[in-house]
Amino acid sequence: MDKSQLDKLLRTEDSIERLQKENQQNVNTIHLDYHDGNIPTMPTKGFFKEGNIFINKSRRFSYTPAHRHNFVEFNYMYSGHCTQYINDEKIQLKENDLILMDKDIIQRIDYIGTNDILINIGVQDSSILNNIMADCKI
Repeated sequence: MDKSQLDKLLRTEDSIERLQKENQQNVNTIHLDYHDGNIPTMPTKGFFKEGNIFINKSRRFSYTPAHRHNFVEFNYMYSGHCTQYINDEKIQLKENDLILMDKDIIQRIDYIGTNDILINIGVQDSSILNNIMADCKI
């Protein structure tokens, strides 16, 4: 797949994005319990079916409510911009920014629109991350 094919794929609206755009509200496809101020943990069951790394595009035309992960997550801003809150600290991501979030932090994302393409990369096995960091020259 070349860059133009990838770009076209990432900008294609899926059925949930169309619903969120039409109804102007978040569609909770994972059925997380947000009642009574609860901050749920994302289940790993649906994410890591094919190994220790999971990659997807955040769905646009909505916000992402506060939640936690029991895995490490990278967020890469492929296009546009977004505002994320990491343990209530406001982080502004712009195109080509990358953020690394540890397990069990509380995160939420403000509304993202048409041109705001955010890629989520989950890493279930922290030894993979340790290997990556060991190879980095900082």
